[in-house]
Amino acid sequence: MTRNFRTPATPRLSRRAFLGGTVAVPFVAAGVAGVLSAPALAQDAAGTLRVLLAPEARLVPGQLRAGGSANVASMIYDWLFRLEGNEQTFVHSLAESSSHSDDYKSWTIVVRKGVSFHHGTELTAKDVVFSIERHGRKEIGSPLANIFAHIESVTAADDHTVEVALSRPDPDFLLKFLDKNAAIIAHDYDYDNLGDSNPSGTGAFKVDEYVPSQYMRLSKNPDYFVEGLPKSDRIEIRFVSDVQTQMLSLEAGQADIVRSLPFDFFERYKDREDLTIHQVKSAYLTPITMRCDQPPFDDVRVRKAMKLVVDRQKMLEQAAFGLGVVANDDYVWSGFPWHSPQETKQRNVEEARRLLAEAGHPNGISVEIVCESNRPPVLETVLMYQQMAKEAGIDVKVNAVTTDIYYARYFMNAPVTCESWGHRDALDLLAVSVKTGAAWNAGRYSNARVDELLDLTSAEGDLEKRRALAGELQQILSEEGPAIVPFFHDSLAVSRAAVDGFVLTENWINDYRYAVRTA
Repeated sequence: MTRNFRTPATPRLSRRAFLGGTVAVPFVAAGVAGVLSAPALAQDAAGTLRVLLAPEARLVPGQLRAGGSANVASMIYDWLFRLEGNEQTFVHSLAESSSHSDDYKSWTIVVRKGVSFHHGTELTAKDVVFSIERHGRKEIGSPLANIFAHIESVTAADDHTVEVALSRPDPDFLLKFLDKNAAIIAHDYDYDNLGDSNPSGTGAFKVDEYVPSQYMRLSKNPDYFVEGLPKSDRIEIRFVSDVQTQMLSLEAGQADIVRSLPFDFFERYKDREDLTIHQVKSAYLTPITMRCDQPPFDDVRVRKAMKLVVDRQKMLEQAAFGLGVVANDDYVWSGFPWHSPQETKQRNVEEARRLLAEAGHPNGISVEIVCESNRPPVLETVLMYQQMAKEAGIDVKVNAVTTDIYYARYFMNAPVTCESWGHRDALDLLAVSVKTGAAWNAGRYSNARVDELLDLTSAEGDLEKRRALAGELQQILSEEGPAIVPFFHDSLAVSRAAVDGFVLTENWINDYRYAVRTA
C-alpha cells in the first residue's frame, strides 16, 4: 500500500546530521557490492524475493527479541491466529475455531487438521499445549511468561482440541497469541539445540541454507496449509546492519524489500516510480528506560527530572519526521479504544533542575544511554534527548550499537537503554515491561498498584470501566514510571515497485506470503 506523506512544518535533521552529535556508534562503510556479495547468492533469480533485514538475535519463538528475528520467524512459523491483509482483520490460522465460557475464564481452541511441520510430523493439540507451556517459561527469558501468567492449565482434550483454564477473566485472551513470540512449535523438535541453526515450523517457507548474521535461503513450503500461498518460490534474506547500506542496495536493484525505512529517506523516495513506500499507523515507541533499582534512578525525583526536559512535539517532528503522535510516558497508544487521554506534558527545564537539586544533585548528573544504532528513529531520539537534557545539567553520553549487539550485551543490563518496541496490545506490553518481576522489565520497576491495575484492566470487558482503570494506570506510569516515552511512530517499509502483495503490520509479524516480484 502506497501512502502520501505530508511535509512537516518544522525543519528536520537528516540521519547524517544527527550523527554529528557526541555518540559512540559503529558505522559500516563498505560499499554495496562488498556487503551484498555473500557466497553464491543470486542477484536476480526469477521467482526469488530478496529481503534485507537487520541481523537476527534469536530465531526460536518465545525467545525472539529483535525485529529482524521476528521477520524471519514470520516466514518459517505460523500462529493460531493472524491479522490478515492491509486491514489487519483478525482471522483463525492454525486454529480452526475457538470458543469461550460466559465468564471468559475457559477457552477452547480447535486445531486445524492436515498441517505438517517442516521436519515431517503432523500438527496436533499436543504441539499447541507444548508451545503455550514452553512460551510461558520465565527461565528461557520468554516475555510470554507474564502474558500467560494467568493460565492455570492447558490440556489436550483430544488430538485437535485444546482446553485452557484461566485464573481470571480475560476477554482479549486470543489477542495474546498474536505476539511474535507465540508462534506454534513442535513438541518433538529440539529447539534448544536446533532452533537457532535449523528452525522448523509450519510456515509458508522452509529453510534451505543459513549462515548466521550473513544470509538465509528459504524455499516455498509445498505442503503449506493455505491454498495458493506463498506467492514466491524462494526468499533470500541478507542481514545488513547499516541502514544506509540497505537503502543503497535497494536503489541499486540488489534488494526488493527493506523492512525499516529511515525517516529521512521519505523525501528522497516518495516520488520515485520504481519504489513503493509502505506506512502503517502503529503503537511503535522508542522508550528511554531507567533502572529503578540503581541510583540515581531509584529516586523518583530524578526520573521525573529526566522526563521534564523533553520537548515531545519537537522530538516527534525531527526524529520521526512528524509521522506519529505525541506520547506522555505511558506506553498506551491513542489508537486503542480504551486509551484514556492524558494532559500533554510540557517541557520544564527549571523544574527539572529543582528536582535534581532536591534529590542531592545540584550540579546535575551524568548518564550513559545505550541504544540501537540501526533501528530508526531510536538513535535520532536519543541524540535529540542528549541536546535537550544538557540544559538541565544532565550530561548524556550515547553508546549506539547494532541491534544484535544491543540485545546480546545491554538489554536488561545497562542502567539506561533505548530500543524500538512494537505491540498489538498495550496491556501485554505493560505486563512484559513494567509488571513486578516481568521478563522484559528492563527498568526493574515495581509498583503494587500498577500490578493490580494491569490485572483489573485486562479482566474488564466493559469499555468505559476499562478506560477508567487505564487512566489511573497511564497517569502513574507517566508521572513516576521507568521510561521516557516521547512519541509513537508509524511503522514503515519500502519495496521495489515490481513487488506485489507485501503486507506491513504494526507488530513485526509482517506477511511475506502474498509478496511476489513481478519483474
